[in-house]
Amino acid sequence: MFRYFASIVLLSFFSQMSFAAQVTIEGTIKDARQIKEIYLYPDKSFGEFPKQIIPLYQKGMFSIDLDISYPQMAVLGVGGTYLKLYLSPGASILLDADAMIFPSGINFSGDGGEDNYLLQKFYEIDPPVREFDKQYYRIIGHQFPFSTQLEGYMNLYHPDDYRQRLEEKQAKMKPLLEDPHFAKATPDFQRFLRSEIDGFLHYGLLSYALLYAKREKIESNYFHLKPLQDGDINSDYYRNYLILNNLYTASLSEGNNPRAQTCYRLAQTLEQGRAKEYLLSEIIVDAVRKGDEETLMLFEEFLADYPESPFLAKIDKVIYKDISLFYGDKAPDFYLPNMDGGHNTLYQFAGKVIYIDFWASWCKPCLEKLDRLEAAKAKEANSDVVFITISLDGNEQIWKQTLKRRGYTGLHLFAGKSNPVIKDFKVKGIPSEYIIKKDGHFAPAPDDTDPKNLLALLRRLNDK
Repeated sequence: MFRYFASIVLLSFFSQMSFAAQVTIEGTIKDARQIKEIYLYPDKSFGEFPKQIIPLYQKGMFSIDLDISYPQMAVLGVGGTYLKLYLSPGASILLDADAMIFPSGINFSGDGGEDNYLLQKFYEIDPPVREFDKQYYRIIGHQFPFSTQLEGYMNLYHPDDYRQRLEEKQAKMKPLLEDPHFAKATPDFQRFLRSEIDGFLHYGLLSYALLYAKREKIESNYFHLKPLQDGDINSDYYRNYLILNNLYTASLSEGNNPRAQTCYRLAQTLEQGRAKEYLLSEIIVDAVRKGDEETLMLFEEFLADYPESPFLAKIDKVIYKDISLFYGDKAPDFYLPNMDGGHNTLYQFAGKVIYIDFWASWCKPCLEKLDRLEAAKAKEANSDVVFITISLDGNEQIWKQTLKRRGYTGLHLFAGKSNPVIKDFKVKGIPSEYIIKKDGHFAPAPDDTDPKNLLALLRRLNDK
């Protein structure tokens, strides 16, 4: 089936056509000193151009032309700092900056200058978060990113106070829509900025409600937000809200492990435009990673509806990059230190059902999940299932202290931040869980957050 699946992707690649327009970025980086070149790369996986290395000429002058067919985010790097840019087809952005204070104090002008002036004003209120500074929480079987500030709000405040904090911050964003520069911005950017501002509140509220509904006894009306329709998927907040709201809506009828087909049909019904196209592609990517048997049918349907979609390349990439984690494929071995000073491998447990959980002591959702699992495991004392936790902590002593303090049972191994096991298992965030059957091959991903259901699944596999 996968060979047939791959052939469809290749056919889709050759069928794609784009109608691009040139965007020009030029300007001056003053006081560049030893900096001989700067770089530009797309901010998200659906960007149309590869990383660009741009030489700095006399007095720090630079210029680059790109062909793009739709608006997209890009990152401009100068030395060890970076700046996000909004690129529209046909734009000609003029940028004057000082390397000593970059990315502050930048002057924008030209066609597209108003867009990027407002973008930087927005980031002064809500600074962009680097990937390695994000905290990830698993919600309805999917990893969602949060800034340190938003995570702090979630942990500190009860529902009413939390909502008030978000609304206060959103109130600081809204004057940008009345700024004189906004009327001069491109229509695409105006839509993007509205998506960021609305998406900030919607994503923050819905994710909090789903994470802490039981702890805070949140009323159902907390979830009832006015839907955001056809926003700009260049907005991180809107894009994450789009995926989360789809999963939440599907979970109302199918629980915490909704089928890919249910999510896909909801997206077809409730969304529109490019947001709909993006969401459908994300549902397929998620189904591919989980080895969902409905993937092929959904992908054929997507290809028929969107034969020239820019998101086909993303689906293609995940098929080939993540194919080793399809259920039914053989799990890779590892060799990791344990709590007793020795080492363990995966293959030493051949013939047993194995549950593996990647976690870290600083990850609150990891600890909460392990606490729930530990209570349920007490009833499985005679089980032959092997429970393995693999820590991604940066400090081995903190890992050991956390385990001793919390009293977790099972086999505990340490990987740190750079062990090959992270790449081998394609860990995208934590907590991340895997089930390996007696034959050493992956079982379907365990997306149900209820430990009782997880243990029931492990028992069924163990009894086979």
